Amino acid sequence: MMHPGRSPWHGSLNIRQLQKYIGSPLWIVSGEELAERVQAFTKFTGHPSRILYPIKANPAPVVVQRLAALGCGADCANGSEIRLALLAGVPMAHIAYNSPLQEVSTCLRVLRAGGTVVLDDPSVIAELQVHARRDRFPGKVWLRINPLERRDYATAAGSQELMSHGSSSSKFGIPVERLEQVLKDHDLTISGLHLHVGTQMDHTEAFRVALKALYEAAGQAIALGHPVESLDIGGGLGIPFSDEARFPSIGEWCDALSPMKDDRFQHYAEPGHALVGPAVGLLSTVRSIKDSRGRRWAVCDVGTDQLAKVTLLHWPHRVFGPDGEQLPSTGDDALAGPLCFAGDTLLPHTDLGDIRAGDPILIADAGAYTHSLSNGFNGRTAPAWALAEGQEVHLVTDREMNHTRLFFQHHDWSASRHQGPVEELHPEMVHDLQSPYLHRGASEDNYRFTRVERTAPRKYGFRASASSPAGFVSMPFATRIMGDAAIVALLHELGRQTKDTAVWGERLELEYFAMIPTSDDLAFDVMLSHVVQDRQGLMAAVTFATTCRKLRGSLMVRC
Repeated sequence: MMHPGRSPWHGSLNIRQLQKYIGSPLWIVSGEELAERVQAFTKFTGHPSRILYPIKANPAPVVVQRLAALGCGADCANGSEIRLALLAGVPMAHIAYNSPLQEVSTCLRVLRAGGTVVLDDPSVIAELQVHARRDRFPGKVWLRINPLERRDYATAAGSQELMSHGSSSSKFGIPVERLEQVLKDHDLTISGLHLHVGTQMDHTEAFRVALKALYEAAGQAIALGHPVESLDIGGGLGIPFSDEARFPSIGEWCDALSPMKDDRFQHYAEPGHALVGPAVGLLSTVRSIKDSRGRRWAVCDVGTDQLAKVTLLHWPHRVFGPDGEQLPSTGDDALAGPLCFAGDTLLPHTDLGDIRAGDPILIADAGAYTHSLSNGFNGRTAPAWALAEGQEVHLVTDREMNHTRLFFQHHDWSASRHQGPVEELHPEMVHDLQSPYLHRGASEDNYRFTRVERTAPRKYGFRASASSPAGFVSMPFATRIMGDAAIVALLHELGRQTKDTAVWGERLELEYFAMIPTSDDLAFDVMLSHVVQDRQGLMAAVTFATTCRKLRGSLMVRC
């Protein structure tokens, strides 16, 4: 019988098999769970595009891409999040830029491209209205408000002061008592209002009060001539992380708010925890079990590096053992992470039962504010990501490598205060130290594509024959082959019949784990993001990997 607090989707996972064939740590996203939650929220919003997923909750590309495919919009706090949303397939018309530090340049880019900006800084409003007088924007401007009346959490918890965005003392929103004056002082057209009560709200009354405040503020704005048509209730609906916790379901939340809806307005929401939290689990492995003064400690391969919310905010998530049974939250044992930090504890009190070193475990409901708060303490690197669809689980993002993090910090390893004499190398010594292949032989490298298939939307399979005096595909040679394949895939995706435009790379990352001999055909896949239009032209993210996984990388291309 399934545990009453257990998410339904991960009960069918064979975590021993996933551990064996993919490894751990591993983030696992349920596509079906995401789809069900999107559908549930549309009872209030009326359409998925009015679900503005806050990228900050979980910026994993697979999560954003999946929600984009389901028709969701995005709530973005900066240009980086906007770019991710666009590459994942969210159209600019369904993107809202909302940040406590509002950059006018970003506001203008979004408005000129047809997106929405959410403002609460009068100085930014004043600056934007100067631009608006010279230029008509296709985008929309909303104001974020801070209400006088609010409802606190039903059950007190120590971390709530960090999450109460709608409190009267927070930095967010224009105080409603100042709204009329702000509207009178500025002539920028306002078409929507936004309010966010906080994070992990545990009852529906807070949202009913917030929606009432939005209606009252909308009445003020309309009376002053503003065509307010959109109301955004924000996010904040919480989820339980223990069997004892009680939170409204999405259905109960919709049932509480839907009777209040005014048909004159379009209603938006920005769910984070309630949308993606239960749809993601984290597979881990118990690496050792220690006995210390009569207490057993199971040390697993993930901790505060990925689960700071658990260890620092003390939100212990449900953990399931290899047999699918939930580990209890009481007992004399403990489950800890691998970091040199005394607080790196996932379950401070539990009963490990028969769990042994090497066994897999699954941390449930881990989709929100975990990966986004991850860190590299103790040299830990980011886990891989997999997408679960029914009984099938597919690896979609490789784990981060140590050298990837190290090399791409662009550190100047030679930087020092040494002021010694300069040593000039003799040309003959330089010649003797040079690579004959790179100096001369690489010009003889040659390749041709022998087979190209479009195996799925924005995914291409390539097979190439290559020849080189080196006898293997070097990294410079691989750059040529993969770069050319990326050009072919991109132009074909754009419907071009010939290469009639320049295509260039903006950023390249290449990982090469073993020599690939030119005596064998080179088989690899090229995967494209959605193609994005910006001020510089068209842009796409490209990833590629050989079928043997010996060579992989990514490329940002423009044309």
